[in-house]
Amino acid sequence: MPNSGIDETSFECSLRFLSCVQGVFRVNAEAVRTNDVGFPGFDPETTGVDILFPNFDRDKLGLAWNSGPVWGLSDISLSTYYQQVDKESVRNIIVPGYSSESFTESIIDSLGFNAQGVADLERHRLTFGLDFYRDEVDDDALSQICYGPYCMDPTTDVAVPKSHQTGIGAYLQDKILVSDRFTIHAGLRGDSFAFKSEDDPDYTGEPFDVTDSDISGNVGVNYAVTPNVDLTALVARGFRSPNLQERSYQGISTLPDTYIVQNPNLDSERSLNYETGFKVRYDRYFGGFTVFYNDISDFISFEYIGEDPVTGQDLTHIANVDKDTI
Repeated sequence: MPNSGIDETSFECSLRFLSCVQGVFRVNAEAVRTNDVGFPGFDPETTGVDILFPNFDRDKLGLAWNSGPVWGLSDISLSTYYQQVDKESVRNIIVPGYSSESFTESIIDSLGFNAQGVADLERHRLTFGLDFYRDEVDDDALSQICYGPYCMDPTTDVAVPKSHQTGIGAYLQDKILVSDRFTIHAGLRGDSFAFKSEDDPDYTGEPFDVTDSDISGNVGVNYAVTPNVDLTALVARGFRSPNLQERSYQGISTLPDTYIVQNPNLDSERSLNYETGFKVRYDRYFGGFTVFYNDISDFISFEYIGEDPVTGQDLTHIANVDKDTI
């Protein structure tokens, strides 16, 4: 497939130490160096569109500890990680009467923490915890656009400003053994997010400082018809808050005649999900069949908003669609 090459070298190291009688402490380090990542679907020779990631590097360090049975709990786990992603992207578009060349380097620093406990109480298995993450984004860019023989001055405008997002969530799940054949799974989770842009002279969009929060949860049942065949059903409520890119992106798209305008007034996606099916597991094979229906409100997608009177480009932005089903 044209423009689908990749060259990657990776390193991973894991160490595990016993702590006291039953605890385990783990250290995990990863380093990935990726070069010349093509973007399949756009053949530069036939489409005039060349999208490439010259470098896509990732470094990660993770620490985790599991206690084993302690303080009346079956297990306590604590984990944390730090990760840095450094990626370069090139997007060159050359079509009759129009050309653009752009280079962007993005550095994304991420930090996360999770604390979780498990308790076994007769027919109940409770899992509860708290997690937190923070992502910081910092882009540098250089681009130039030409209409025919006339080229505009090079610009350092970025599509995503220097910004950060944080999230904190608390969750509780209960696995209830009603009988030897019938099991109920119930879960509840609350999340709160914050998205904030910093003063970035290379960003032409609107600054934002947004918070968002909501509750999600599910109830599922599992019935063992035989020791090898289970019937399953699930009802769940979910939500997804728009990320930094969706809240802030302003710039050219992969289509040469389309420009994306920032839309900071995005709502979170919310969904009601239903599914039912069965699972089969034997010694030599396993499988299953599931039917699902997802009813989504405020689905995030692209919306056409008109034509730029100066450049003639189609203008679009990321917006909420009232209803969507999957």
